[in-house]
Amino acid sequence: MATNITEKDKALQEVIDWCEQLEVEGLRLANALLMQRDMAAYGVVKGQINAYEKTADHCRSMLGHSVPMYSLEQLEHERRKAWQEGYTAGWKDQECDFPQYTSENPYKETVE
Repeated sequence: MATNITEKDKALQEVIDWCEQLEVEGLRLANALLMQRDMAAYGVVKGQINAYEKTADHCRSMLGHSVPMYSLEQLEHERRKAWQEGYTAGWKDQECDFPQYTSENPYKETVE
């Protein structure tokens, strides 16, 4: 699974390249079927070509617009940072951030 924007874009580009390759192969086959006047098979192949084209277009629309995927460590760091900012801002009595089953402060080391 892709872990950052660069990897996601790389994976999307691989799908785009694959779809474009299958489009080209499909166009060759469609042309041959048209010359043989096999309209039923031609219609099926044109439908496949259209699906590959739409898939590639959709992947292109997602390039560069990916939301980065954070590791658990990064998420925990951001959560601790947000809690510290809230604690500093005077939210000392708020315990809504802690699970109901514990009264321990999991972020104690960040405020001491």
